[in-house]
Amino acid sequence: MMENKRKVPEIRFAGFEGEWSDGILTEVAKKRKILNSNMQEHNLLSLSYGKIKRKDIRSNKGLLPSSFSSYQIIDKDTIVFRFTDLQNDQKSLRVGLSYEKGIVSSAYVCVDPVKEIFMPKFLYWLLHYYDTQKVFYKMGDGIRQTITYDDLREMALIFPSKEEQILTANAINHIDDKIAKQELYCRKLRNLKT
Repeated sequence: MMENKRKVPEIRFAGFEGEWSDGILTEVAKKRKILNSNMQEHNLLSLSYGKIKRKDIRSNKGLLPSSFSSYQIIDKDTIVFRFTDLQNDQKSLRVGLSYEKGIVSSAYVCVDPVKEIFMPKFLYWLLHYYDTQKVFYKMGDGIRQTITYDDLREMALIFPSKEEQILTANAINHIDDKIAKQELYCRKLRNLKT
């Protein structure tokens, strides 16, 4: 949480003070749209509930195209948004961070953080927060309620120095890993109980 009217977080790592910077998405991340036109990439990735996961490009399951040449090539640290079907699916998480090079649907919006300004993991966690607060659902319009890159261009962001971004993102990653381990442990206990 930020203090009213000032861009200073209530919780802070020792040694950091002052207001955070502000900017818009186009100042800290660049749109990415590199097509897989020559089929040079075969590592199929998909955004599912806020995580980018590998899929088998040879699988017959689900809706797959006859060719993956219209898919986009993404790199490690590319941030991927899935803004399709906003009106029917209010539960899905819509933002993911890629941990590897691969291809994703051309329906996704992809951006690359400007690494001199933004640590990719911090930008992902900031956008993930927006996602959990359902900010994107308020942005879409039309009968099919979709969002494009143009709708994101002026999205306001507040962020600390690179050093504080690194500490914050690492702390959140650590907490997220602990939560995932505890959830797995709870599932195993439930199975044992059953």
